[in-house]
Parts: sequence; C-alpha cells; structure tokens
Amino acid sequence: MWYYISESTQFGPVSEEEIKKLIEEGILTQQSKVWREGMKKWQPLVVTVLSEYLPGGIPMNLSGADLPFNSRKPRVKRQGLRKLFIWWLVTFGLSIGYYGLFGLLGTIVSTPENISDQLPALFMGLMCIFGLSLFASAILSYVLLYIFWRVVQDGYASTSAGKAVGFMFIPLFNIYWMFRAYWGLSKDLNQYIQRHFTDRSAEELHHSKEWFSLGYLIYSFAGGLIFNIIVQILNLNTLVKYRSMPTASTDYFSMMMPTMVIMGIYFLGTLIANIMMHVDFFKTADSILKAEGQS
Repeated sequence: MWYYISESTQFGPVSEEEIKKLIEEGILTQQSKVWREGMKKWQPLVVTVLSEYLPGGIPMNLSGADLPFNSRKPRVKRQGLRKLFIWWLVTFGLSIGYYGLFGLLGTIVSTPENISDQLPALFMGLMCIFGLSLFASAILSYVLLYIFWRVVQDGYASTSAGKAVGFMFIPLFNIYWMFRAYWGLSKDLNQYIQRHFTDRSAEELHHSKEWFSLGYLIYSFAGGLIFNIIVQILNLNTLVKYRSMPTASTDYFSMMMPTMVIMGIYFLGTLIANIMMHVDFFKTADSILKAEGQS
C-alpha cells in the first residue's frame, strides 16, 4: 500500500491501482512525494516503480541513479549467479567428502595391524585436497554473499554489498556483523520483494526463510560453545582413564570415540545448516532476477 502527499496533505494508504488513476487524472506528477513500507524516506514518484504509470514513461533527463530498478542495467546476471553457486556447491561438497574419508581412515588405523607406511602420505594428500577445497569454498561463499547483497541494492538496502563482505574480516566485530550480513540479507531480500513485486503472486517469487540464517548463526555460536564444553569434559575424562590403564596397549582411539561422535554430529549439523541457508538465499535471489526479466 502507498501513501502520497498532495497540496501539502498526506493521503493513504491506497493501492497501486488507485495511484495509477491519480496519475491519469493529473493529481500526482513526477515530483509528487510517495512512500510505502520499506522505504527509508519519501521519494519523488518518478524515481519509484510507480514511474511506469507516468505519461510518456521515464523522463530522459533522469540520471542512472534515479531510474527505477526495473529500468536500470541489471546489477547481477542470473546465469553468472547460477554458475557461481554450482561451483560453490562442488567445492563445499568436496569439503564434506573429506570428513567421511577422514572417519573411514580413522576406523582403519584404530587397529594396529592395519597401519602401513602409506597411511601418513594418504593423510597428507587428503589434508591438501581438503585444504584447497575448503579455501575455494570459503572464497566463493564471500563472493556469493557479495552478489546476493548486490541483488537488493535499490537504494533502500540496510547495507552495501562491499560492507556486507568487508566487515566480516574485522576481528570480534565480525561476530556481530555475521548476523547483519546473513540474517540481515534474508530480511532485505524479502523487503526488496515487498517493495517491487506487490502485484506478483506468492508462487512467482521465493521468499527467504529468515529462520534458516538465524538458526544457522545461533547453532554455530551457541551450539559450538556447548559442544566445545562437552568435548573438553569428555577429553579430560578419557585422558584420566587412559593414564590409569596398566598397559600402553590400550586402544586410545576407541576411548576417544564418544568425543569424535559428538564432534561429528556438531560439524554435520553446521554443514547442513550452511547449505540450507545458501540454497535459500540462491532461490530467493534467482527468483528476483527472473521476475526482473532475466532468463
């Protein structure tokens, strides 16, 4: 719903169809001030999505920054976003696969007779693959975050794409900023849809599920703290028991199994939550770009 100012008097809320009639009747002009929920301030009608109802379309003397979102050059290319997201999935998938291989090797070396001279080299090889895939995945995740924020840069976004990524590298402050960058992105994507696609059906656009990103962040921080405390207690208990054993032949790996299971559950939950959050962001951003006319 829209609000408008005419002859120094505020009117509204009114529908977009009513605004269109007011423009046709000459009551509202290019410079008439309009506002709706999600806008930071009142704006001239000509720089909003309502400009499409103006006689003759968009005035030629408007600068690129003043053009309505659907008349500008696309900020993000849909095909480019799709390719980048696929590459992120591949590198992230390799990182997950490493955990499975590491667990398998851990089971093998738990039995002394299975240990061979080749295992150290195999472990090093896996570490290299894991390190490279994890590094690539981390870089691509920041690039994706930048692009997701670029999608909503219509002048009303809560932060810029550069700040969203750049502030993630400020020590300590980045703990707070992760909530702004991820949870804030989810909210901004939905607000962008509300600003520009009020006339579209819910089936045409994917609305971001804000609890995905919030849940991921809470689980990562609060869950990580709780799991870390549990792991430290289990490690201490295992160490005390191991030192009290009469022989050095005690299977330390088996004693550490409860700790490793706890850690595995936590890391698996983090990975799943991370994927769900990024898939949600991608679906929402992709549906926005599609609605803006990109194939």
